[in-house]
Amino acid sequence: MELQVLECPYCRGNVRMDPDHGSEVCANCGKSIIVKEYGEMQSRILEDRRSSYEKVVQAKNLLEAKRNPLGRDGRIRELIDSAMALDSGSPDGWYLNAAFTMCESGRWDGTSDNMVSRARELEKNRKAKYFTYEDCMNVRKEAEQVTNRIGRGMSGVFALVTVFFGLFFLGIPAILYLAGIMPLFVVGIMAGMFAFMAIAVFFALRVSRIEV
Repeated sequence: MELQVLECPYCRGNVRMDPDHGSEVCANCGKSIIVKEYGEMQSRILEDRRSSYEKVVQAKNLLEAKRNPLGRDGRIRELIDSAMALDSGSPDGWYLNAAFTMCESGRWDGTSDNMVSRARELEKNRKAKYFTYEDCMNVRKEAEQVTNRIGRGMSGVFALVTVFFGLFFLGIPAILYLAGIMPLFVVGIMAGMFAFMAIAVFFALRVSRIEV
């Protein structure tokens, strides 16, 4: 019997199907396709994709409407998770998930890199339509700009705190020492305390990944 060559409803690759077999496996994506339910399966998958795209667009609009992309947002996360559940093979969903995962954590890391790699792999069969690689990188750039502004603000606060405590721990004791009121070893102790505190604050900022 001549085999039918049909389009895989999952990846759109060619699948040779024998009507007498119960199911076939797509050689391209490895998905199992029930022969007798091919038409119904194709319609269901297309509907799931349409719903997934709608949720991607909704999440994209909400994300772009935010003045500050950083932070958690239950509405956006729910839309992304729902879109991914409906269509796990959507490069749009993976790109969007990578961008928003960075927004949630405050930094781009290996998790987002892996999601982008997965999206690029999927784009070999389906091009991203509504949330592309460029969209993902734009969100990353915007989020990193916000992070850098926060870092500069923290640097300013650190400088002010350093000056204030420098006057307290070093300036006043030095004046008292010069006036003959405070012994030199006390000035040394105060200077050591100030140095220890300054180093501790500096490393605390570095550990929290805020650039100083």
